[in-house]
Amino acid sequence: DNGVGVPDQMRKKIFQPFLTGKSKNTNWGMGLFYTNRIVRQHFGRLKMESRVGEGSTFMILLPALQDEKVKEP
Repeated sequence: DNGVGVPDQMRKKIFQPFLTGKSKNTNWGMGLFYTNRIVRQHFGRLKMESRVGEGSTFMILLPALQDEKVKEP
């Protein structure tokens, strides 16, 4: 992310819907909400590292596939 970073008081709210630091005319604030929702549905975690004034990095962590055979549809 090449934004301005996420201040400490916003970190707990960052994955809530309609939260944006940009103009509401061009950004709905739904991207991180939906990303986090999809990742959690796959038993994963969305991790954020952020420095105010420098930007943020978001990492998607998903569990490894077990040795079980994947069933073909």
